[in-house]
Amino acid sequence: MSHSRGLRVASLAVWGFLLLWGVPSVSAGAPAPGAAKKGACGAMAPGVEALLKPDSLVVFAELSGTAQSPRFLGEVVCQALAQGVPVRVGLLLPMEDQRDLEDFLAAGDVPDGPAAMPRGWFWGSTTRYWKGAASEAMYQLLRRLRELRRSKAPLEVFAYNTLDTPSAERMSTQARKVQAVVDASPGALTLLLSNRVFARTAKGLPTDAEFRSMGWHLAQAKRPMTALRLSHTGGSFWGCLEADVCEVHLIPGTGRGASPFVRLEASPDAEGFHGVFHVGALTASRPAVEEMYRRKKVATEASAAELRARAEAAYKARRYADCGRLYEEASRVESPEQGQDAYNAACCHALGKDTDAAFSMLRWAGDLKHDDWFHMQRDPDLAILRPSPSWRAKLEQVRFNLKHPWVLTGGNPKLVDLMLEEQNDWYGAEEGLPIDEAQVVPRSEKRRAEVLRMLEPGKGKSPSATDYLLATHVFLLGNSVEDARKARELAARAMAMDDEDLDAPMLAATAEDRELKARGKPQRFGTQRHQVEGQWRLYPVDPKTTDAEREKWRLPSLEELKREAEDPSPPASSP
Repeated sequence: MSHSRGLRVASLAVWGFLLLWGVPSVSAGAPAPGAAKKGACGAMAPGVEALLKPDSLVVFAELSGTAQSPRFLGEVVCQALAQGVPVRVGLLLPMEDQRDLEDFLAAGDVPDGPAAMPRGWFWGSTTRYWKGAASEAMYQLLRRLRELRRSKAPLEVFAYNTLDTPSAERMSTQARKVQAVVDASPGALTLLLSNRVFARTAKGLPTDAEFRSMGWHLAQAKRPMTALRLSHTGGSFWGCLEADVCEVHLIPGTGRGASPFVRLEASPDAEGFHGVFHVGALTASRPAVEEMYRRKKVATEASAAELRARAEAAYKARRYADCGRLYEEASRVESPEQGQDAYNAACCHALGKDTDAAFSMLRWAGDLKHDDWFHMQRDPDLAILRPSPSWRAKLEQVRFNLKHPWVLTGGNPKLVDLMLEEQNDWYGAEEGLPIDEAQVVPRSEKRRAEVLRMLEPGKGKSPSATDYLLATHVFLLGNSVEDARKARELAARAMAMDDEDLDAPMLAATAEDRELKARGKPQRFGTQRHQVEGQWRLYPVDPKTTDAEREKWRLPSLEELKREAEDPSPPASSP
């Protein structure tokens, strides 16, 4: 799964660089507008009509990585066509991909997926700039232009950017391409989507007094031309402001007003812009390929969820053959619950006395890294399988899935075994499952003593941070003040050896709370719960502890801890 690093405000220095050069950010696109059906237009924004003139050129200097600029462009295209003005749309795509662009615009509807995406190097590139430029928003803009073309509108779309070309040569090459389209299209309105550096008509930049932009070259032709700078009220954009780090950022506004408009000025500003096009609030637009796979994932998981719901209903109705079949279908759909679905299918088949199918699905659950070894040993749904010689092998496969990640991160296999045995002995104790303490307590004491012997200096290989975490888990299940104190000490050693480990601070905080609870004092963080009149409640918490302090120990807020404490849900199990 991925995370997101979330939103953050770009620094003024980095943001200034982005506005100045434009290229490192992403070329924006737009979500599919609601008015895209067969080219229907929305309401015309104030000031747009002044742009809709034959034999003229309008350049929109967008902020890459947002949805609004291409949406605005799409609406201007629609309004011009509605007034009978032929339109030529220039996009900052590689000229090398023009044929693939034409194929996409001429194609019919294709179900959402890789086949629906435009072909060409541009859309498949993973480089920083091009990956961003090929955004979901640009893809949706192309879809709208395709719909307008299907209505037989006099509309052409062309690419005017170049690949791997030095800056000065790139500017003149872009201008020549645009000028050639203008010359070949008398009576047409040419609309370009560009960026602030390329679109400016004034000569020079703060870093290069001799810089001649595409807009500067076009302005030398002395033909009707309007260059518009983006205005907005702030919001978010998707961009690459650090090497190999592309994400959503926040940006403050440059103008006022929630609704779009165009305002032309009496004379160009210092950068050579003749006015602004205002789009209101900005929203980020991510790469189209990533969004396509995200949609596919959402649809796939929704399909699995629907199968899961039907399977659960069949389980409750004791239609075990249907339950097994439906959970098995769900387990073939890639989702976070795939392994649990396979396990549940095995339970249903076992209840239906189809032991071959049950063992087959247990094997599949193991292949999917299902690791609920503790519950599997006790699950009544699998009772029919336990006398079989195959049962032990399936149980060991699931235990391996539970053990192996610890070993991979440097854990001593024997310490992993001791931790799993300890957790298995006490499994379900808090939920009220029966525990034979006369048998379990002596085994626990013996394990804790063995753990300490293994951690002694000179007893073979020096313990790793993972070893100290494993030992912490063993001592956390003890009920004495001394056990909790030792768990806290062991977690502290793990933290000292690996300050990036996310589990060690949580375990140390949990150990401190268990020690305080064992001493009859309020806990510090809020990791412990107890029963009050048959209901789970958070054990009393020291009110001086803040959520900011909890965050330092990798813990959620007190409110979240309270919700978790009062959750009556039993451990994960079969249906």
